[in-house]
Amino acid sequence: TLGTLGAGSLAVTGSGGAFTINTNATTIAAQTSGGVLTFTTAGAVTVGTVNGVAGLNAGANNLVLNSAGGAVLSQGGGANTISATGLALTGSLAANLNNAGNNVGTIASSATGSLLYADVDTLTVGTVQGVTGINTSGNNLKLSTGGQITLAANINVGGAVTVLQTTAGGVTENAGATITSNSLLLLGGGAMTLT
Repeated sequence: TLGTLGAGSLAVTGSGGAFTINTNATTIAAQTSGGVLTFTTAGAVTVGTVNGVAGLNAGANNLVLNSAGGAVLSQGGGANTISATGLALTGSLAANLNNAGNNVGTIASSATGSLLYADVDTLTVGTVQGVTGINTSGNNLKLSTGGQITLAANINVGGAVTVLQTTAGGVTENAGATITSNSLLLLGGGAMTLT
């Protein structure tokens, strides 16, 4: 665990254990392995390139993006992708993670803000680091993928809008999973199976 780091840009690299970083940096990047990677941020933050390190790559581990104070998280294009086994978003956080090269297996969010997330292939809404499903506290949600979206846990956006878009594979809702949303838009290819 690192104390609050106030650099304008921050790159984290390393292996062999978990990394927990508190930072006020406006651009973050990481390449780690061996444990969970956790960033706690505030203000406007961009997932970008810092000192040759591009995007956030937690290897075969989970990535947690947390805000202690109303962060707005955005993402650069190109190599500035997010890669992890699972992605959890928590705290007071609005996220626009729209790089189509992102690659996580499972996503979960309790963050109290809008969420836009794009992924290169299949994606499951499930449980990551104790966070289950997606609850935006009444803000819009859009998941856009290159493969099947599987709903293994609940989505709750209250009176807001949910968009699930996939270029192939469709959308599958597992037994017991529910969607709570004022409006639901399903786009793309494949069978859309909501139970």
